[in-house]
Amino acid sequence: MFITLLISLLGFSLSLYLLSNISFIYLNKYQKSRCKSSEEKPVSIVICAHNEAKNLYKNLPKILQQELKQFEVIVVNDNSTDETQTILEKFQMKFPRLKPIQLSGQQPRKRQALLAGVEASKYDYLVFTDADCQPSSQDWANLMTQNLSSNIQLILGVSPYKTKASWLNALIQLETTSTVIQYINFARLKNAYMGVGRNLAVVKSAFVKYNRFNSDQHLESGDDDMLVQRFPKENIDVQTDKRAFTESEPKTKLKQWINQKQRHYTTAPNYHLSQKLELGAIGLARISALISIIGLSFTEYWLLAIISLITIWSLQIAVFINHKSFIKSLKILLFWPILELNLVILQLYILILNQFKTPKYW
Repeated sequence: MFITLLISLLGFSLSLYLLSNISFIYLNKYQKSRCKSSEEKPVSIVICAHNEAKNLYKNLPKILQQELKQFEVIVVNDNSTDETQTILEKFQMKFPRLKPIQLSGQQPRKRQALLAGVEASKYDYLVFTDADCQPSSQDWANLMTQNLSSNIQLILGVSPYKTKASWLNALIQLETTSTVIQYINFARLKNAYMGVGRNLAVVKSAFVKYNRFNSDQHLESGDDDMLVQRFPKENIDVQTDKRAFTESEPKTKLKQWINQKQRHYTTAPNYHLSQKLELGAIGLARISALISIIGLSFTEYWLLAIISLITIWSLQIAVFINHKSFIKSLKILLFWPILELNLVILQLYILILNQFKTPKYW
């Protein structure tokens, strides 16, 4: 009976891995952005910052040197206690496009600072990023906004993390790469469920219409995801040109990463029911694959377990290679089984932890 259950779980996992991975490969190859435009638009870049002096000093010049005729960079200083305001004042003397905004009291959630930045913007096309992000090129803002129109009003971008020589970074690379492949391809299917606030472009009037930040005060995080949730799916597109990426600094300590993921995981329960079921099935397939392969390895069906592991591993490698521009580290290809096992265990731990401990915001 137990072996039958394991084989059934394995069959379910293999079927879902095969279906999703082949779909992702097909979509990435044949269904690129639904519209192309070379029109340059006036852009307001909005960044929220709380004690981000070091990051702003390092990253802000590259953001201010974008190849655009008309753009402004709005940095909302959310009651920082470090040198953030001093850095902004010095940069403003050199870069007149910089528009700092100082909030008097720290906002209980980042979304309030974001709203202040949007309200202060003067252009109709917005790009959101974070203080610890660095654009991949001087064409970043232009590429992120060039396809915005009356039909396409929200563009989901890509924002990988920098690579470091550590076990934690390898886990971060796997988790980030898997996530971006999934949400980009869901969006291509007109079923977008999330985006990353580190790299996102939107028409200002549409943002004002569809954001419900005041209704989301109970959420610790996920202003980007909830914006995507409320947008009409046919009005969402993606930008996967490598020049339009932003790159972020990863967490270097496990405790920091767990706290970050705790905040992120508080948003998913607010997704549409159909998307929760779809994402839940994918998550269940990952867990079922690991349980069944490990379980069958200690039975007379050990060869089936090995063949299944190699099959799933090969499917993952095929998907990663097909989306090679998203990959920052080859470790996720070479050590996928071990990393995947570690990642699933940690993700389950974080989900359980969230039931007993409220994550910190900002």
